[in-house]
Amino acid sequence: MKAKTLYLIGNGFDIQHEIPANYWDFREFLIANHEEFIRQMEELYSIQPLDDTEPWYRPEMEHWNERIKENLWWNFEHDIGFPDVDSMMSLSSSAAEGLNRKYGAFLTESTMNAYWREQYGFMGKFQQYVKE
Repeated sequence: MKAKTLYLIGNGFDIQHEIPANYWDFREFLIANHEEFIRQMEELYSIQPLDDTEPWYRPEMEHWNERIKENLWWNFEHDIGFPDVDSMMSLSSSAAEGLNRKYGAFLTESTMNAYWREQYGFMGKFQQYVKE
């Protein structure tokens, strides 16, 4: 079987040829093309967007961007492999307890699977966006 596409990752080819292919460029692509996705994804890493209607927005934007780079996007390849599973499980347990109290029933596996799809299903589009 012949491969149709060759991906060169991590060898400096993109930098040498001035191809905007670093993680920050990918983030900029997501902001321009899939804004809701980037908002949801960064929320998983406790990154909230700035309110650009505030007067202090412009001077703080550069500092805010640098903090995001430091906290996620410089080490994205590493960090994406280490999501905060403890927080996700805690959130899931809290959601299950709240729903159990609300409906007075024990949640089934299918109900929790539906919850996980609702909360994190958007990440299924990640691979598609990388290819774009």
